[in-house]
Amino acid sequence: KERLRKLTEEGKLKMVGERKGAHYVPAPNQRLDAKSGQDLKEQIIKLLEQIGEASLQEIEDRLKLLGIEIAGNNKRNYLTGLMSWDKDAFVAMGRGRYGLRER
Repeated sequence: KERLRKLTEEGKLKMVGERKGAHYVPAPNQRLDAKSGQDLKEQIIKLLEQIGEASLQEIEDRLKLLGIEIAGNNKRNYLTGLMSWDKDAFVAMGRGRYGLRER
């Protein structure tokens, strides 16, 4: 919550809606940056270190909050491929959720 507040104050995010229906989107003046596969993987690892496990949609939404756009039309296929390819880092938790493999 602190990070969301800070990003909102910096003008990078905008809250849309109220109460339970509220969510954050990139502020209109913010450009979402495309990342290389390695950069994206590092960001996903950081996210999963914080939250434990997440669905592909949750990962994509959290990356957007950080200003990171996944390029291409098949974003979920790209994420699945990226995370399936690196079996040393990621593990499928079942029901479409992913986590980090214990090291």
